[in-house]
Amino acid sequence: MAAVKYVFLAFACLGCWTQVDSHAAYRSRIPNGNQVPDPCGVATNALWQGVGHQRSSGGGPRNLFGQDFEIAHERWTIELCQADSDGDGKSNGQELGDPDCLWTEGTTPNITTGLSHPGVCEPVNSALCCGNQTWLSCASSVCGRPTPVATSVPSTGTTGSASSTFTCHGVSILVFMMIFTYIFQ
Repeated sequence: MAAVKYVFLAFACLGCWTQVDSHAAYRSRIPNGNQVPDPCGVATNALWQGVGHQRSSGGGPRNLFGQDFEIAHERWTIELCQADSDGDGKSNGQELGDPDCLWTEGTTPNITTGLSHPGVCEPVNSALCCGNQTWLSCASSVCGRPTPVATSVPSTGTTGSASSTFTCHGVSILVFMMIFTYIFQ
């Protein structure tokens, strides 16, 4: 019985490790994927870690860029680069520092500053953007909708979403293991 527990634990840990690694892998598939600014936290230089998701930390529903990224088989393609996923008048390539759509994975884009979010219409309070992203929740009012919940992840140079994902999955697995151990004790 002890051997079964250790095999189960090994698979559970492997599942956690794989999940943690996935967010960083997706960000590395787009130019400046680790430097996408949080349009809700411009003053604090916050980053949007879950670039393809509606939550800045990642997970949950995808934003329009995340949906387009999935359609592009989770790769940076010329079509994805030229598209304007969030409808703000700038192509995804312009927003991510690859206006000419020449970037390839593993290289540094020619432009690394002045970036914007390809999945959040900006400026968020503009007439163009207000009707397009009712899901957006910032610490301050968005389009007259008061939202007290901040969605920003501080810019620390670490992968905040990976850490929180690991914590959530780690706790879930721990609880599952405790139940499993109790049942098969």
